[in-house]
Amino acid sequence: MTIDKETAYAIFRDEAHTLVKRGTPHVKEEGLENEEFFFAPIAAREAFNGDDRFLNDPGTPVTLVKKDDGKIVHMLPQSRKWMDLRKKMKPVNYLAD
Repeated sequence: MTIDKETAYAIFRDEAHTLVKRGTPHVKEEGLENEEFFFAPIAAREAFNGDDRFLNDPGTPVTLVKKDDGKIVHMLPQSRKWMDLRKKMKPVNYLAD
């Protein structure tokens, strides 16, 4: 079973409620994908609107969703694995047809 981008976006929205400790949980509509993962930025809506009081806490992991089973994978944003993976991903808009 392979999940589609709409399903991945729903998983990201659920995960946002777990990760975001201050402010309104929000998932960006624009993210990245490769053959294995979907990625979307998660933070408080206020952080995306420029209010630094609502930035994610230090050490908040990057959240990815596996395309083959919809499982969540967390990686530290400064990890070599994430940096290498990000270079090979292409843009995706979760709400565009």
